[in-house]
Amino acid sequence: MRQIDVDPPLMPGSLGTGPFPRRRRSDELLLCDLMRLAVCQVKAGQWVHEYADRSQVQTFALEMAQAHANLVEELRVLAVHCQLLLLDEAAAQAAEGKSALQELNHAALEQSYLRQHGVVDHESMMKTLEILSQDSSNTAIRNFSLTLQPLVRVFHQSGLRLYSMYSKE
Repeated sequence: MRQIDVDPPLMPGSLGTGPFPRRRRSDELLLCDLMRLAVCQVKAGQWVHEYADRSQVQTFALEMAQAHANLVEELRVLAVHCQLLLLDEAAAQAAEGKSALQELNHAALEQSYLRQHGVVDHESMMKTLEILSQDSSNTAIRNFSLTLQPLVRVFHQSGLRLYSMYSKE
């Protein structure tokens, strides 16, 4: 048997395949990965909280966003305690994740903004997100709109409606 056939599967965080020596991702990169995931969960929870119709869904989404915002702060503390250097992008995301709940509560993506500006379907939602991602001075809003664009495309391509708030009244 070749060595490649008997190697155990790759462990999460490891790079390389076959007989080549495996290199492990540094703790800094793993921490940055965790931070990106936590920040995305904060943004997703906040977005669902804003636009969900059922109060149980809104409550759960807000709790999820708050828990992940706390996780981002704990990851920053862990980085300092272990003397790990966060990459600039991850450090910025950590600060962004910590304040995302406050910033996004009053963001331009609120339901009233969308209705006021005629966002009633996927195309107008995409146009709004593109404008926000290019013109917004708030980095949290800009990054949030960039995160949402692929999701809206998937909804549009699958023929699903986003939420009832996009329907004309």
